[in-house]
Amino acid sequence: MRGVVWMAAVLVILPACGGGGGTVLDALAFSIVSPAADGAANDARPVIRWTTLPAFDRFRVSCFRDAALTDLIDRVEVQGVTEIVVSVDLPDGTTIYARVEVLDDMGEVVVTGPVRRFKVILLPPDLPRFELVRHDARKTQRGYRLFNITDRSPPTPAERVSALFLVNEMGEVVWFWRRPLGTFTDARVLPNGNLLYIFITPAAGTQKAYESTWDGVEVWQSRDGVKVHHEVTPGPGGNYLCLTYTHRPVGALLYEGDGLELVDPATNAVLWSWDIFDHVSTDEVDPIDILVTGRSGMGQDWTHSNAAVWDPDRSLIWVSVRHLERLLGVHYPSGDVRVVLGKGGLGGDGLLSHPHAPEVQEDGTLLVFDNGNRRDPPYSRVVQLHWDEAANSVAELIEYRETPDYYAGAVGDADRLPNGNILVVAGTIRRIFEITDTGENVWEIASTNERFWVYRAEHVAPHEIPAGVLPFD
Repeated sequence: MRGVVWMAAVLVILPACGGGGGTVLDALAFSIVSPAADGAANDARPVIRWTTLPAFDRFRVSCFRDAALTDLIDRVEVQGVTEIVVSVDLPDGTTIYARVEVLDDMGEVVVTGPVRRFKVILLPPDLPRFELVRHDARKTQRGYRLFNITDRSPPTPAERVSALFLVNEMGEVVWFWRRPLGTFTDARVLPNGNLLYIFITPAAGTQKAYESTWDGVEVWQSRDGVKVHHEVTPGPGGNYLCLTYTHRPVGALLYEGDGLELVDPATNAVLWSWDIFDHVSTDEVDPIDILVTGRSGMGQDWTHSNAAVWDPDRSLIWVSVRHLERLLGVHYPSGDVRVVLGKGGLGGDGLLSHPHAPEVQEDGTLLVFDNGNRRDPPYSRVVQLHWDEAANSVAELIEYRETPDYYAGAVGDADRLPNGNILVVAGTIRRIFEITDTGENVWEIASTNERFWVYRAEHVAPHEIPAGVLPFD
């Protein structure tokens, strides 16, 4: 794993006179940076890091069980470093109060940093670890990121690992939810504070959408017998818009396509439906992908749509059709395909290559994670597209690439953040990162565990999270 790139201002501080308790300084001048304030430690013996202080290199780190700092757990003195590993095991669920003091050559306290409170939230050993790679506190969007992990190669079906994670800006897991014998995919926080997500249970052959509380109490689930895949999201009228599998015979083969269902969560009634077989010719195929069995387990993987996004200003549902290299603008409620962006439509071949997760921007443009499977050589990117309906044209406004390029051949996401940055998921290479509008990477977490992928990540503001979920409310 690459080392963390810390980007924080270092202030010159004059040492205080006197010994004893030292001088309490502003937290921005000298403080613990990890674990985060009111954050979490995910190991029994966490690493504690603090800012540098010019002219001093001797420190004392103390951990207490109480805010009064009377019940000492551990105390370590170090020189020439600005991090330590706690030397005793901290029990899961324990609240810890940590403090760093600056010592002079005689061992006297000359500066006392502010107390940092955090909670120990231990991760089970079979869950992957995501390490903080980069964090520019000046430019990173404040708040949390919600994402899933997908277990691609469990030793046995019974050992399949599935979990949702909520991490803070320091990459600390402040909440997680394990659900056995299956896989989380799409997940988001609803305006009512509940979670909306898809869970696949291979042994039962089910792929269902659910609404639940953060402690797993189910409020709604999609209908039996219908496999919801890739996307469940609020759609027209606040009802739930689901991507589903559809099937039709084509010659001697059975093709797997995609449908849309708008479901009333109060009654589970299907209010509107749509089937891609009625709007796209089965003569259009990807010659490689059509040879593979689809994710429903029935039929050839024809379209493999991976997103359905409601665009209320234009009464469109944008459908990302991965295997046909295009976005469809489906009019609601007529169901007519008003526009095709990419292969077979505006922009033509090469505009998109196995795209994922379009997001409608405030100005009506579309932000897309473009996986790049059919580019030679392949590379992934984020692209912002402008569809000019009056001119019947599409233009690439901005392309976000890295140097050198990266390639994530499946899954992926790109979301605009409240501060204007973009949260990107390169799921198959296990990177979640944040870039500015100039493409500068200002935050990243990543995992080296190749067994797991990440499907998508969502920004979650603190006010969206119900009481009792975070370590400290």
